Amino acid sequence: IPMLSLARNYLVDLVNQVGSGWNRFWFTPGAPQTLSMLRVLTGALALYYVASFGADLVAFFGPGGLIPVDTVLMWTNDFVTRFSYFDSIQTAGGLRAAHYTGLVVVGLFTIGFFTRVTSILSLIVLLSYMHRAPMLVTEAEPVLAMLMLYLCIGPSGACFSVDAWLRRRKALQIDPAAEPPAAAKSTLSTIATR
Repeated sequence: IPMLSLARNYLVDLVNQVGSGWNRFWFTPGAPQTLSMLRVLTGALALYYVASFGADLVAFFGPGGLIPVDTVLMWTNDFVTRFSYFDSIQTAGGLRAAHYTGLVVVGLFTIGFFTRVTSILSLIVLLSYMHRAPMLVTEAEPVLAMLMLYLCIGPSGACFSVDAWLRRRKALQIDPAAEPPAAAKSTLSTIATR
């Protein structure tokens, strides 16, 4: 019986240690600097990716282009999980307007302006290009999309951003003698970084 009690205590200790380690790993509030630096780097990559389609935009995505919407729909056979706002644009002017709007959105995300909103919109922009031309997608684009999804979860605009600069400026306007506020640690920052 002492051996049984010893084994039970060991198992209880093991479960408690694993559980507390799990909680520490995922839910200990972390600093947002790493996530913010990832936003800058990922945003720059996404901006390059979106900009790379600019020269051949109409040739690739236009109504009479190399990759017609009907062909993509036939190949993918799944409109529900394959959303792209390019599917409904039928004119060259509309394509250019959507492209330049997408560039502005991803640019704002990269510099960290209204990051909570532009992070989600940038992911939609990236996925729209990927879903409109899946035959042009390499191994890199899904990784870029995954990174952008995680940047939507965490406070990626907390540092190195226009949002952080505006927050500091507002705090100094309220009390010029005060120390500028530091970026707060966040559980979402830890989750997104993990």
